[in-house]
Amino acid sequence: MDSREDLIKGLSQAMNGNKEDELGRQFFADTNTLRTGAAGGNVEVSVLVSKAEFGRIASGVSKYHVTDRRGIEDGNDITFNEVEADGFTQTGHKLTKRVLDVKSYLQISGLKEGYYIVAF
Repeated sequence: MDSREDLIKGLSQAMNGNKEDELGRQFFADTNTLRTGAAGGNVEVSVLVSKAEFGRIASGVSKYHVTDRRGIEDGNDITFNEVEADGFTQTGHKLTKRVLDVKSYLQISGLKEGYYIVAF
């Protein structure tokens, strides 16, 4: 079995896009996505949301999210991380949803350039 240092080094290399870690995961920093080879090549995307938005998503009131995050595609998993009012401090609450549809600013008139609507 690999030592703790080897595991940390392997994950660090995977996070830098150099190779997959021992579970077949590879991190892409430019889009903040994690490709999980063990799960059939699924991509996990993580975004930060306010407490209010997290509540709407968790309760099922909101079925979409507007983001400027690139690289999200249908079938990806999107993880919503709840943050405090400062916009940075994470509360530890997380919720993962499967992306059903993504529309870009090119497809929806009135949507700010560089933004996407992600339905789940």
